[in-house]
Amino acid sequence: MRSVRRKNKHEDEEMIQIYAAGSYLEAEMIKSILGNSNIYCELWDEHAGSMFPPATFSKGIRVMVREKDSEKAKNLIEH
Repeated sequence: MRSVRRKNKHEDEEMIQIYAAGSYLEAEMIKSILGNSNIYCELWDEHAGSMFPPATFSKGIRVMVREKDSEKAKNLIEH
């Protein structure tokens, strides 16, 4: 999985992609798991499939976290 680095909308910290979800439901479940562990998470491209559904499946919904939380977040979603 390639890392994508962009500035967070709310803070001045880098965001990194930790997962590409295949559906909006899967992305929201992961976001909920991370939020319950106090890890800030953003979903990028979550609306891509609303106008052209195959777009969601081509690259997925990107689950983004702060770089400093990336290892902890990856461990949470892998288990």
